[in-house]
Amino acid sequence: MMTRKLLMCLFLLAGGISALGQGYDQLILQDDDFEWPEREGFVFGMSIGAYFANKQSAAFYNGEALYELGDNLATIYNIEDRLFLNDQTFQQVTNLIEAQDFYIPFDSYPQAMRYNPGVLIGFRAGYRLNNENSFFLDLNYANLKAADKFTLVTNLLPDPSQGTQDIRLYNIIGEEDRLNIHLGYRAGIVINEDMNWYLEGGASMLAIRLQENYVEIEGTTFDLWIAPFGPNNISGPQSNLTGTGYGFYGGTGVEVFFDERFEIDLGMRLSRDKVVMGSFSDNLINTSVFLSFSL
Repeated sequence: MMTRKLLMCLFLLAGGISALGQGYDQLILQDDDFEWPEREGFVFGMSIGAYFANKQSAAFYNGEALYELGDNLATIYNIEDRLFLNDQTFQQVTNLIEAQDFYIPFDSYPQAMRYNPGVLIGFRAGYRLNNENSFFLDLNYANLKAADKFTLVTNLLPDPSQGTQDIRLYNIIGEEDRLNIHLGYRAGIVINEDMNWYLEGGASMLAIRLQENYVEIEGTTFDLWIAPFGPNNISGPQSNLTGTGYGFYGGTGVEVFFDERFEIDLGMRLSRDKVVMGSFSDNLINTSVFLSFSL
């Protein structure tokens, strides 16, 4: 009799625990639905980051004048021709370096010219199918500067530590603007309710607007893209100097969700772009890292 009552109590206790567990699971499910709703719809945001251009296209600015500019007036001068453009220019350079004569060695032109990292600023628009799948359009702008040194030799007696020649190193600089557009698909891999690791890929377009290319000698600049009209009349490019190419990209990163709409995205992107700069054209890989804030 005692055993039967004990078994009945255990049965009732087990049933109560089971019912309590089912109620708790339902409560958690409801709480999850409330805190982490399925995300879908349009997304808009801003990006900031760093752009790393492939150094191969920086050779366009190295002062050898190996390429055509594409302007209807100005052409690219190499460093030697520019500094010996006329008697007035020659006299200006000799005054700056405080020497009677100078020359540019045949191996003066830099062969390792590269870009400095550029600040990337962008706009983003997209459409989320759900928490894991989305389409995005990114428009990113960066101003880039390529820089290196070239060699100039004067007729002055050298410093004893320099050897047999008075060798000077001066800056050569090129500047450009880049607009990169990426249109692609993103697939997220869920880490937890508020974080995804993602992979993305799609098509890209790169527009490059050439700005200037010049050398600096003792604080004075000499443009390499010119059209001379006599000793006192030098004109620069008159065209827009913009080249456009197409390619594709891939990227990865982490996206973090806050509340119902706010998102933060930390990512890296590799873009194989057709880089068009005057007569220079090549398919090159450019890299960007970015932080995006979206609603």
